[in-house]
Amino acid sequence: MKSTIQINIIAFILLLSSALHSQIQRDQDLVTLKNGYQILGHIIEQQPGKLIKIYRPEMNDTIETKLEDVTKLNKILVQSFSEKKVETLDSIQFGRYNNKKHVFMASYVVQVRDIEQHERKGVGLAYFHNFNNQYWGGVSSSIFRRQNPKPSFGDVRSANADFSLSQVQLMFENKLRLSMRQQNKRLTTMLAVNVGYIFDQSRNSFDQTKDPLDAEYEDFSNGFAFQTGIAFRINPDNNSGFLIEPGFTYYAQHVKEYSGHPDGSETVYLGFHRQANSLFTLKLGYFF
Repeated sequence: MKSTIQINIIAFILLLSSALHSQIQRDQDLVTLKNGYQILGHIIEQQPGKLIKIYRPEMNDTIETKLEDVTKLNKILVQSFSEKKVETLDSIQFGRYNNKKHVFMASYVVQVRDIEQHERKGVGLAYFHNFNNQYWGGVSSSIFRRQNPKPSFGDVRSANADFSLSQVQLMFENKLRLSMRQQNKRLTTMLAVNVGYIFDQSRNSFDQTKDPLDAEYEDFSNGFAFQTGIAFRINPDNNSGFLIEPGFTYYAQHVKEYSGHPDGSETVYLGFHRQANSLFTLKLGYFF
């Protein structure tokens, strides 16, 4: 009786170790496409001459691809997710380019309303979460200095130059890859749609007026902003590169007008006008 119990215990231990071993490593199918993209999983359906379907256990999804796009099929031994090295946790399943989930970017930004009036130059930092190399979503912060603070609406009065901090822009950034097909290229085109808030510290002060009731300086209010454009992502390296993003920034604000000097005690509030801004925006970024 005792020997029978011992045999049962030994058999149970062997079965348990075998099950654990099968969970740690097993064969999977590695599908290599013509563009270099690789898909790791289990082929669950195959239509001869047409397509195959691959289930990816790590991503818990199914990918369908045409057989004409496949260059190679391999069986490989893969460890379970728990046995992978820590540095691979930030990877999006065997992509050659942009396979990091967490992307950081430093950028130089220029915003221009027209050649003679409204121009700003600034720098920014951004963080993006990479969703399977199809969509980047994140936040950015940029600071600007005003370069040409000249009067608006054809005002002939001269304005004093002010190159101090002009604006802080906080944005929720969304970049969607225009091609939904699996691709692995050094150049990728993305649609950029950003929304956020602008903290405007701009001020126009005028040193020549013909009428005492003319505005001698103007203050600009804060407001919400909308940006849209096309982003060209260039990858000289696998997970770092350059982003060129031309587009437009739209926002509206109240411009308050005062008579008297900004530092003087006797100032008179003259009212405000609503100003809509449509600025050409060019962003040059380096992401990593």
